[in-house]
Amino acid sequence: MFGCDVCQRVCPWNKRFAAPPVPAAWPRRPDLERLTARNVLEAEGPALHAWMRGSPLERPHRGGLLRNAAVVAGNSGDPSLAAPLARRLASDADPNVRAHAAWALGRLGGEQAHAALEASQATEQELDVLQEILRALQGIGA
Repeated sequence: MFGCDVCQRVCPWNKRFAAPPVPAAWPRRPDLERLTARNVLEAEGPALHAWMRGSPLERPHRGGLLRNAAVVAGNSGDPSLAAPLARRLASDADPNVRAHAAWALGRLGGEQAHAALEASQATEQELDVLQEILRALQGIGA
């Protein structure tokens, strides 16, 4: 979801700005080792901030972490992730998170995803998000 070894090696940000590694610069965090797309998508503000505080997750901020969780969920093929994605699509303040939730629902397909996309189509005000909703609906046969 964030920061695999390959990504860390090829990331232009890391190549340009990263300081040489310092042993134990980032203490081991078992709570981050168990981070899943589901628990990120279901988490509310304080839990997300607790995971990010004092970790490399501070760089992408809340929106980047949720965006990545939506991408992982969409690529997972797990229809049980439609519910947390639908909640993010319906109510997240960040349009980028909503757009990625719409994309992920389109990838997952199914009745729950279709219903969430239809409901959000009627209320979404942000053009980029609405376009992603429409693409997702087309992809699942709306």
